[in-house]
Amino acid sequence: MVAFVIEALFAVVFGQAALGYLAGRDEVQRAVMLMFSAMAALFALDLLRRTLGPPPLAVRDLAVAAIFAQPYLTLRLIALLRPVPRRLLWSALLAYVASAAPLVLSPPPAPRTVTLGAIGVYAVIGAVATGFLVKEARRRAGSSRARLWLAALGTGLMVTALALLAPSVLRPNLAAVLIVVSRAVALGAGLAYLSAFMPPRWLRRMWSGSAAYAAGRELLYATREERPETTWQRYAETVRRLSGADGVAVLAAAGNRPVVELAVSGFAPGPPDGCTAEDMHALLHAAQPVTVAKARHAPPVAVSYARRGGGRYVRAVQVPLRSGDQAALLFVNRYRSLFAEDDARLLADLGGQVAIVAERQHLTERLEASVAALGAANDAKSDFLASMSHELRTPLNAIIGFSDLMHGEPRRDGCHLVPPDWIHNVLSSGQHLLRLVNDILDIAKVESGRLELHRQDVPLRRAVGEVTAALGPLADRKRLHLAVRIPAVAVNVDPIRMRQILDNLLSNAIKFTPEDGTITVEAAAEGGGLVLSVTDTGPGIAAADHERIFEEFRQVGDAGSRLAGTGLGLALTRRLVEVHGGQVEVRSAPGAGCTFTVSLPGPVRELSTEDPVPPGGCGVLVIEDDPNAAHLLRTYLASAGYAVNLAVSGEAGLAAAKAEPPDAILLDLHLPGMDGWQVLHSIQADPALRDVPIFIVSVIDERLAGQAVGAVDYFVKPVNRSRLLARLAEHVLAGAATPPPRVLVVDDDAAWLALVAADLRHAGADVTAVTDPLHALELAHSHAFDLVVTDLAIPRLDGFALVNSLRTDPATQHVPVLVMTGHDLSDAQRSRLDGKALTVLTKDSDTCAQLRAFLAGVTQAATPERAA
Repeated sequence: MVAFVIEALFAVVFGQAALGYLAGRDEVQRAVMLMFSAMAALFALDLLRRTLGPPPLAVRDLAVAAIFAQPYLTLRLIALLRPVPRRLLWSALLAYVASAAPLVLSPPPAPRTVTLGAIGVYAVIGAVATGFLVKEARRRAGSSRARLWLAALGTGLMVTALALLAPSVLRPNLAAVLIVVSRAVALGAGLAYLSAFMPPRWLRRMWSGSAAYAAGRELLYATREERPETTWQRYAETVRRLSGADGVAVLAAAGNRPVVELAVSGFAPGPPDGCTAEDMHALLHAAQPVTVAKARHAPPVAVSYARRGGGRYVRAVQVPLRSGDQAALLFVNRYRSLFAEDDARLLADLGGQVAIVAERQHLTERLEASVAALGAANDAKSDFLASMSHELRTPLNAIIGFSDLMHGEPRRDGCHLVPPDWIHNVLSSGQHLLRLVNDILDIAKVESGRLELHRQDVPLRRAVGEVTAALGPLADRKRLHLAVRIPAVAVNVDPIRMRQILDNLLSNAIKFTPEDGTITVEAAAEGGGLVLSVTDTGPGIAAADHERIFEEFRQVGDAGSRLAGTGLGLALTRRLVEVHGGQVEVRSAPGAGCTFTVSLPGPVRELSTEDPVPPGGCGVLVIEDDPNAAHLLRTYLASAGYAVNLAVSGEAGLAAAKAEPPDAILLDLHLPGMDGWQVLHSIQADPALRDVPIFIVSVIDERLAGQAVGAVDYFVKPVNRSRLLARLAEHVLAGAATPPPRVLVVDDDAAWLALVAADLRHAGADVTAVTDPLHALELAHSHAFDLVVTDLAIPRLDGFALVNSLRTDPATQHVPVLVMTGHDLSDAQRSRLDGKALTVLTKDSDTCAQLRAFLAGVTQAATPERAA
């Protein structure tokens, strides 16, 4: 009865393996089925004997031969799970055949030597198989480890059970006892095999609980500082160790996007190129591990990881994610796995918990980044308050202090006598304060995305020349050599913002370059765009500070060597360049100076000759109800040579415009009665006035609205005089059809002379430029000029003598004269020019714009004489 129970246990395992093989044609299940086929055959023969009688002797002999084949079949199963030398397999097969053949062919009872030889071969091959199973069990972890230990135990017990029968062959009197002991050991082997290949549910739960505890202890107690990718990597390594796989990969995919590799273990990481979520879906639903070497249509993701992991078999298990995205756990093996599916599902479910931990860590990272950003913002605010409290106080102290001095000055003839340098200090301090406010507002506009660009083709030489001329006095004080190499090109940019970029870079270079140093400005068209660089011979910037210099309110270097400033210039420069779609970089090292390079995209147009623009009239109507603002605008326009008509209300402005159409209109929006918007609509509705250019001047910045309804430009108070005059001159000159004005320009500085001459020619003037004042006098006597522009500091005959000669000669005494100077004039010097020159212009970045404005006025005055 015991033998029948033993045979039944083996038959049950055989039946389970047979069903598994028939379901998936899996080679491992086939090997297990063959391994237990002999004992199942004995069970079937025993049933037949009990029901139908003894089977034929040949059938019985075949069953005995099959029993002795079990160790060899076990060894073949092991060869699917791990490397087994081929020589060993062939040797085991030959030994089995050599021992079993005589046993089967000999008439019963078989000779003792034959029986003992068969038992000995069985024991040796079984012991080798048991050793391989023990090695494989020690390599594994989790439930597969326990089941392999049980399989090794069952194999060892079967060897022991058969080996116990050997003494009974030699001593028959011991046969009864040894058969009982052998059957008891064989019963233990059957129970071990049944537990290994068909464990009960409670035993599976116990093994799974142990594996889950071991894995969870390693995975679910991640530190707060650990990054999500580190957690996924630790998960992949834990899965590989517990499963005994040669390689493990964790993949994720959402929708039709390419597969993303979260972590790998056992081979080098790298994205599975060309693999999609559909490929991963096909792999997840494969009934058995994909055999890459044999499968004709293996999913690309399986082929990719098999090659990278050096394996032939790839199995995928789905990882549950709360997000609903598809994720998979891939096991890559060189050999097939036995019992690995038990832990695969558990480890995949654990991957869902790891995903929650990784998501928590990602959220923690974002929160920490937000906290850091808030801390940085708070630090920036503190830096801003500390820096601006000083920067704002400096010009305010000058404004308030000098204003108080002016107020306390004694009166003479009812008026305060104020020294000119006090007025200059108040003016320069007010301009400094305005620049600070404008820089802060510009940065705020850029960061909020509200900075508007008004692009137009800007001649680069002229733009650079204006900035270098404006900053020339600063460079002269330090005896800096300024080298400018700019090609004759035009770039499509916002002219005001481009000037800010150039001004910030050049002023920064001048500030930090020591005396007698060199500053080089270069530009070139590259790659369909413009590359502009400013290089200085200053102290240089350390590599660690290359990015910090572009931060707001940030100054680098030793505290003792820092110069006054807010730290906004370079920060604003980078933002203005990026708004244009370009980028700014710095190359520098301590002691080697630095080079700032601005790359701007867009077309770069080459210039050959600049087309002249015909000049026009200069009657301007100002509609402004604020007396102070009206007086200021009138002064600006009159000093530039414009004839000004003033209206203090919208109705009066309309009436004045209809009575005598002006060449341009300056319009305030806040007017008593009819406001500026109504005036603008009324002018545009009048056929006689609709072509008159209208410039809005207001305290409210509604530039887009103003230009949308027809204004040619929009100025926010306080008005930049140079920009107003430049824009006004451009539109007034463009609307006339008179001959070009003839202008004589005198200056010994060839670079400045070329700049001014080019700018005036661009404005439509016929320019004669000379460096010799005596030659200029000869030209002025022999040619009729509409305007003479001269520098004061010129050799051989200074500007004062030149102006005096022009005024004392009847042929030139009526020609308007403009004086330029790079130095501040004393009261005595100004008195020498009183009544002899229209005005004195300081050489700076606004000079060319002011010259264009004066040009419009002299054109109007010269037109009747030309007509005569």
